[in-house]
Amino acid sequence: MKLIREEFGVALWTTDNGDGYYVTGVNHEKGQVYSIRRRDHPIDGGRFFGRISDAGVRYVAHPIESRQSAMASYRREVKQAKLYVTM
Repeated sequence: MKLIREEFGVALWTTDNGDGYYVTGVNHEKGQVYSIRRRDHPIDGGRFFGRISDAGVRYVAHPIESRQSAMASYRREVKQAKLYVTM
């Protein structure tokens, strides 16, 4: 897994072979990634958590096929995170 961008605790990842993009929350101090997009949350509420690893990122987020869609999702999540941080 390769980290493309990270801002305000939101990370955009891609696989080494380029078959998909993932948007997650990330906490380097705890070594964790977590589901951040509504689509990736468990049905009964809460969030998925995993280690910062290929398997962890794949566990907490669904892949996004196009880079353009992934960037749009990443920007939306960063915008939300900025609002939360500045409150």
